[in-house]
Amino acid sequence: MKKSESTALIDQGATHPFDAVRAVVAGMVGSRAAVLRPRLAADASLQVRQAVCTCLMDRLRSYDGRIMRQTLGILSRGPNPKLRAKVVSDGRLPASELPRLCKDRSVRVRLAVLKYKEDSVEGHLGLLDHRMTIVRIKAANLVLRSWHRNLLTKLDEKVASDPSPKVRQVAASSSATSLEVLEKLIRDESPEVQQALVKREAPRTLNSLCRWLAHTGDQTKPTTPLDLTRSRNPYRRAMAAGVYRAGKKRLRKLAVDKCWYVRAMTAKNGHEIELNLLAKLVEDPHPIVREQARKRLPKDWQPFLNVTNGGKP
Repeated sequence: MKKSESTALIDQGATHPFDAVRAVVAGMVGSRAAVLRPRLAADASLQVRQAVCTCLMDRLRSYDGRIMRQTLGILSRGPNPKLRAKVVSDGRLPASELPRLCKDRSVRVRLAVLKYKEDSVEGHLGLLDHRMTIVRIKAANLVLRSWHRNLLTKLDEKVASDPSPKVRQVAASSSATSLEVLEKLIRDESPEVQQALVKREAPRTLNSLCRWLAHTGDQTKPTTPLDLTRSRNPYRRAMAAGVYRAGKKRLRKLAVDKCWYVRAMTAKNGHEIELNLLAKLVEDPHPIVREQARKRLPKDWQPFLNVTNGGKP
């Protein structure tokens, strides 16, 4: 078949009344199919537009060009929100389309913008104010992925102030949450938030402690366990308990701290903690402190504990 004949067949297929025929042309690879693809991207049939999207994002993902960027821009303006959200993940999408996508009516599209274009957008695109809790949870996970981005936006404060404990739990679990917000979350009475705080990983060596302080922006402040023990922030005091060679004397002081979180992290991470100190923490009034102390206490000590009613003496 001559080239002119094949080109004529492709042109006829692009205008064929059957959607399946136009979808075949949309998935073709070639110069003529590339010229026709922008027109097919605006086709009324979802099957045809999906074929264009699949061809660009699967078969031609390593290629770039003016026509491809134009086609992706047309797909991002289509009526189907799933297709618009899928196009957002493509790096070839023109940056001029982002302001419109940030205001898209579809929650799915705005979540995709937060996920794939976080360096190009500011704020939370109204998703942290959405009426559905599941949407706010997904948005919170996305905005708190990067510590550097949170340092600029301060969105962890908004997440920590959410009325739902499941959303606040995201801030309690994220490594991007600032020390000021963590101090606020420690005063949270929700069991979900408190459990998330206890599950956070703590630095175990002096070097890791210094790196953690630099990561939180406190590299100019004291970096020794002794200075952390004297801190007013209970989260900083709790981090001093997990460092190796923290000292038995310091652990005794942290075990009677007025903040439940410091006592819980002492029971959980105290490297040189004494068994009789753990036995006292088993009788702590806070249930999470009792739980962490029981996990660390050897089984042969359990019969000697005069404790009933879930850990209360």
